[in-house]
Parts: sequence; structure tokens; C-alpha cells
Amino acid sequence: ITLRSEDDRRITVTDENSCLDLNGSGMPNDPITLRLCSHPEYCQRNACVRKCCPEGQARIGPGCQTTPDNTPP
Repeated sequence: ITLRSEDDRRITVTDENSCLDLNGSGMPNDPITLRLCSHPEYCQRNACVRKCCPEGQARIGPGCQTTPDNTPP
């Protein structure tokens, strides 16, 4: 998927540079947040936080942790 940024740049969204985050209780109409990874050069000039975790892990506290049954809480 290709999106346009606020400054009219094109951003290509792939499963390698993004993740979806469910907001709410998991009901069908709950909002979804798209999180995009920034290039290292961007993060050298700006504050960046890694918010996407590998499959089978969830952000719990300060970092990604494997959940007991390998599914996010």
C-alpha cells in the first residue's frame, strides 16, 4: 500500500516496515492504529521508539515479551 505523508511524500507500507495495533477491547468497530518504522537516518535526528514487536510477542512495559501461549494479550 502506498500512502502520502503530510509533506506530500509517498510512503510504501509493507509487512516489513509496519504493524497494526488494535485499540480497545478487540470488538469489530474498535479503531486500528498503523505504526510505521522510520529509517535509521530519521531516528538519528529525531526521537524514535520501537513500538512493533515480533510475531508471538507483545509490548509489555518497556519492551517486547513473549506471552505464555505466544499470542499477544
